[in-house]
Formats: sequence, structure tokens, C-alpha cells
Amino acid sequence: MAPIAEVFMDGNGLDFSFSRVVNDDERRSLIQLVHMLDQVPPLNVEDDEIHCKFALANRFSAKECYNISMREVGDIWDEKLLWRKEIPSKISFMVWCALRNAMPTIDNLIRRGMTWVNKCYLCNRSEETVLHLLLHCPITAAVWNYFIKVAGMQWVQSNEIIGVIQSWERCTLRRRAKKIWKLIPFAIWWSVWLGRNDCAFNSNEITLPDLICKAKSFMFFWGLRGDIFNGYSFFDLLNGWEALMAV
Repeated sequence: MAPIAEVFMDGNGLDFSFSRVVNDDERRSLIQLVHMLDQVPPLNVEDDEIHCKFALANRFSAKECYNISMREVGDIWDEKLLWRKEIPSKISFMVWCALRNAMPTIDNLIRRGMTWVNKCYLCNRSEETVLHLLLHCPITAAVWNYFIKVAGMQWVQSNEIIGVIQSWERCTLRRRAKKIWKLIPFAIWWSVWLGRNDCAFNSNEITLPDLICKAKSFMFFWGLRGDIFNGYSFFDLLNGWEALMAV
């Protein structure tokens, strides 16, 4: 190992001294390294400075960094669809992780070096991935179908998390039902994730009615922050969901 300053000759050229002969594979990697280092400005006696290439006037900001990271997810979209005032930030963050395929599902844990048998905890059939767990698992799909059917909507499920968020905004419901409708995806995802963890860590069996009840309880709790469920009790949500969505 040598300091970078010793590798540069007179602040410009590169001088690599190896203790053995470089083989062919290493030579190709060395050529790539030299090509990358050629793009580095020459050394000088001035103090180093940090330059942010994606920010205006090289001034870094957390907002600009976030915008850049969201562009990597896919098409530009309104982040307000994700970060809603009615939804707790930890749940919006979980969905944000799902958008980036960064949730700690079994496939991602294996990718990070853990040894695990990859099988979905809910259906015990397919491998557990973010998309399978939140969209395509038969148990999860049944939860989606319940809420969609009750609302009387014709729905084609998207194959992406971002597609669900965007298309969910195009509902034709009105007044109270529309406000409730916007909470449903987050409530489903959060109930499924907690149910999955209950299966994984407590060996408890999670049923479809359990997940539906949990999703309704989350929506009711979130709705207490506003006027969504004024005049209604949690009992009304459990036993009169169809009538509530017709309001």
C-alpha cells in the first residue's frame, strides 16, 4: 500500500510499482483503473474541496439528493403520493424501501450474505420477494381483492409498487369514500408486513380475516387525525364496511 501522493509523479503521471508480475486479468483491471484515475484533476498544494455534481452551484442539499435517488426508481412522479400527512412516516418509509427493493425480505437478506431458505411465510409456496409479499402472494392478493370488490371498482393489479401508488389515485369514488380509498394501500402493506413478521418470529399463523381486520384498524387509527371517520366507530368499520364506502 502507498499513499496516493507517492503514486503520482510530479502531481501528474502515475507510477505503479508492484512486487510481482501482473497477470492478464489483473492487467485489464489495471488499465480500467488508470483510465478512471486519468479523469482525476492533477494534485496541487491547495486544500481539498467537496464538489456535488448533481446540485446547483455545487451546493449539496438533502432535498436534491432525495430527488436524485427517486429518479433512479423510475419515471418522475409526485412524491406527495407517498409522503402523506395521514400516514405515519415509518410506514411511508417502508413503502419507499419497497420502491427501491430494499425491504428486508428473504431474497434481499440472502443477497446480503445471509443463509436462509427462501419461502414466503404467508403462502408457504413461492419465494419471498418484495413484489411477491406486497402484491402477488395469494394471501395478499385476497386482501387486495376484498377492498377492491367492496368499493365496486374494476381493477387490474400493477406489477410494480409505484404503479399501484400512481393508479390508485385515479379512483372515481367521492367524498368520504375517496379519502378512505387513499389509505387502503398503505394499510394493506403495513398489515401484511406485520403479519409476515408475526409468522417469521413468533410462528403464528396469519389468516385472511386477520389481515383485513388489521388493515381496517390502521385506517381507523390514521383517520382519527382528521375527519374521515367522524360519526363512525371501529365497530362500523368491521361490520359495515360496504355501507361506509357507499357514503
